[in-house]
Amino acid sequence: MKTSKLKNLIRKTIKENMDDRLKAMMGADDFEKATNPKLAKLINTAIMSIDPNMSYKDFAKGVAQVLIDEYGVQNYEPFVSELKKSLNSTLE
Repeated sequence: MKTSKLKNLIRKTIKENMDDRLKAMMGADDFEKATNPKLAKLINTAIMSIDPNMSYKDFAKGVAQVLIDEYGVQNYEPFVSELKKSLNSTLE
């Protein structure tokens, strides 16, 4: 999968699945800053600064840790469900 497709998929998944929850947790102003299109670029820059050759396994473990640390167990299933749905849509 091309990097731009992955970025768009991550952005879409976050937008469709987490917007209301994040807005309630963060407040509208902070939410708008965090969901700015620059977010995907910042995430990619962070990944590149850690390891430009990061494996998908390490990336998945990192995402899992963020969910554990920051979002809580109630968000695991909706996140995974949306991620699978979004990924599967690219295969059709």
